[in-house]
Amino acid sequence: MTTPHDRRLEAILQQADNLPSLPAVALEVLRLCRAEETTLDDLARALSADPALASRLLRFANSTLYGCGEEVRTLQRATLVLGMKTVQLMSLSFSLVAAVPRAGSCGAFDYALYWRRSLVRAVSARALAGLIALPAQDEAFLVGLLGEIGQVVLARCLAAEYQPVLLEAAREERGWPSRDLERRMLGFDHLDVGGVLLETWQLPRALRLALVHAGAPETLPAELPAEVVQLVRVTALASHATDLFTLARGACPLERVHTLARRWFALDETRVGALLAGLEAPIRETAGMLELELPAGRTHEQILEEARAGLAQRSPSQARQSEGLRTAVDPSKRSQILADPAHVDALTGCANAAAFQLLLEHEVRARLEGNVARPLGLLLVELDGFAALASEEARGEAQRALAGALARLTRKQDLAARIAPGRFAVLLGDATPFGQRALAARLRQELEGIVPRVAGLPLRLCASVGGACLAAVRHEGDGAALRQVVERMLAKAQARGPGQAEVHGAPLQAR
Repeated sequence: MTTPHDRRLEAILQQADNLPSLPAVALEVLRLCRAEETTLDDLARALSADPALASRLLRFANSTLYGCGEEVRTLQRATLVLGMKTVQLMSLSFSLVAAVPRAGSCGAFDYALYWRRSLVRAVSARALAGLIALPAQDEAFLVGLLGEIGQVVLARCLAAEYQPVLLEAAREERGWPSRDLERRMLGFDHLDVGGVLLETWQLPRALRLALVHAGAPETLPAELPAEVVQLVRVTALASHATDLFTLARGACPLERVHTLARRWFALDETRVGALLAGLEAPIRETAGMLELELPAGRTHEQILEEARAGLAQRSPSQARQSEGLRTAVDPSKRSQILADPAHVDALTGCANAAAFQLLLEHEVRARLEGNVARPLGLLLVELDGFAALASEEARGEAQRALAGALARLTRKQDLAARIAPGRFAVLLGDATPFGQRALAARLRQELEGIVPRVAGLPLRLCASVGGACLAAVRHEGDGAALRQVVERMLAKAQARGPGQAEVHGAPLQAR
């Protein structure tokens, strides 16, 4: 039911100029998805009218965000693999990016920060929805992407009224306008505006409800459907994660994320920490997909370390918990092991099979003794066609190139080791299936850009990847069991063809 408050906002927006509108292709996709007789071929034909949108959908179908496990080359195949609901929602997401400005002359409004926050929120919401097995992952992405679109409308269409809000926010420590500040100075906030805009666009009601209520997830109307309640909570939690990674506010957003994740979804700090640490790669992948530039700045790992340090100073118990979240591979133990020349691979300079086995056993023991409380992740990477390479020189160059790629892509707390000719293992910190798929995709891209020359001829590199992570260690043999699972994942990837990755879809539960 439309309230006087809604009618006032509608009246304000009707008088506004430059209100973002849905592109023609997005409108046609909406129309087709509402028609019962629509086929996937109809959708593919409509999408082909917008080459940029079609290209983004294809990239999404092949990205770690979706992770369908097979290469998708045509729109018809993309619509079949993704399904009508996903095509509809992701088409809307990608179309709206084109409809909202990348920059503008709106005084104090920071478009670069707006887009960074939108990307972080969208990817965080989708990852969280996947972690809790919420079917509405695409809805979570779209609501996350639109979470602050009301601020764009206010900055462009009601600039005179909104400029004082932006200037006041700039003077505050937060540096970005909050709902409380907007309500205090305007009488309404950006979620109110966004809700009216989504209704104007005739987007699905569940999306509008999720966006409007995301600002007050703990006081929801009793009549909200259960799936909308979950979507609201996912979006709200993603917003706190967005504050953590985009605003200089210390440990407070991280503490809020932990509190709400435990209360709403029974997620402990280990699983939340792993999810947060694995977001940076898919956020950057999504930025590339949407042709948005992200600033350099601090990495997510650095931000998390600083936030955890802040929590540790406030609470001894949080200090102990934070310690368990930091690294999978004990730096002192790794340094001690790699200081022995017998544990360094002479060909590549990275760790060898003996070092990898020692560190794997050490990580298992650390978890059994309660010194580390976090998932244990493992990837196996094998060069495709390694045995068929023509010479010893070519095999050596290929392995050195792969070792270099792994060194660039892994973090200081991860360990990459050559464990057999043409085969490497990566022991991972902050391990989640989502993050492992992201690393596998980045490795494939990295190898495509490496073309060493052997005897004057280019050497094309390609590798298969298998991966899994163990939620918790219960027995001394769990490390070996994890490796067996990853071996099976690698075999499945190789059976699909060169350059494929297969990651177990959920953290393994030891018995």
